[in-house]
Amino acid sequence: MSTKGLMNQKQWISHDESQDKVVDVIKKINLYLIATPIVVSIVLGVIVGQFIIVPILGVIVGIVLQRAVASSAGSAFAPIVESPLASETEHARIYNVVDGLCVVSGDQRPAVVIVDATYPVAVASLDEDGAHVIGVSQEFVNVMSRVEVEAVVAHLLWRLRVGHGRLVAYLLGLHRVLSMIGLGSVVQRLMSRMLPAEIVSIADIAACQATRFPPAAISALEKCAASTGVAEMGAGDFLSFALPRDGEGATVQVHKVSNLEVTRLPLSERVAILKEM
Repeated sequence: MSTKGLMNQKQWISHDESQDKVVDVIKKINLYLIATPIVVSIVLGVIVGQFIIVPILGVIVGIVLQRAVASSAGSAFAPIVESPLASETEHARIYNVVDGLCVVSGDQRPAVVIVDATYPVAVASLDEDGAHVIGVSQEFVNVMSRVEVEAVVAHLLWRLRVGHGRLVAYLLGLHRVLSMIGLGSVVQRLMSRMLPAEIVSIADIAACQATRFPPAAISALEKCAASTGVAEMGAGDFLSFALPRDGEGATVQVHKVSNLEVTRLPLSERVAILKEM
C-alpha cells in the first residue's frame, strides 16, 4: 500500500466497529470448527449406516477442537505477561502516561511489565484471562522522553482497543491446532488479510490523532532505528511498536513466529508517512 493510500484511509477505527469485526471472525471460525466435523460425520454415518453414533462423535470432535484452540490461545503471550511488573515508583512516568491516555480514551488500565530485551521494545499483549498487558524494556524506559512514551503507548492502546491482541492470540492457537492436521496455511491467509504490514502505520496515525503530536512518534521510531539492541518477543512480534529487524531495509520485513509470517513496514517508511501529516 502506498503512503498516499495510507493517508487517505479512515484514520480512526471506532472501538465498537473494530471489536465487533474481530469478535465476528472468531465466532465464524468457531462455528466452522464445530460444524465441519458434524457435517463430515453425518456423511460418514450415512455411508456406514451409523446415523447416531458417528454424528455424536463429530460433535465431540468439534467441541474438542474449539477447546484446544482456546487453551492454546490463552498461553500465546505467556513469555511477555509472565515478566515482572513495572514498579509504580521506579517506572512512575510510564504509569502516568498510561493512566492519562486511558482517562481520555476510556480504556481500562492495562498491566505494565518489564520485558527482557536490550532494544527499546514496547509491546501489547493479553494474559490468559484476556486482560490487557503492555510490556516495555528497561532500555525503552531509559531512552524515550515523556512525549515519545506517550506516542508509543497510544499506538499500543489502539491495537488493544481494536482487538488485535485477542485476534493474534486466537489465530496462533488456531494455527497450532490446525497444523496438526495439515491445515496451518489456512490461518496464514487469515493473518495476512487481517493484520497486513501496513497495520503498524495505521496504528501510528491513530496514536498521533490521540496525542496530537506526530513529531513524538517520529522521534520514537528514529530512536528505535538507531538502536543496536536485540528483542525476541515471540507472539509479541505481531503487536510490537518496533522490532530490531524493522530497520534492516527499505522493503516490507517478513519473518516467522510459530511458522506464521509476521509482515511489517520498515521504520523508514513509517517515519515518511508520519512526516506527511
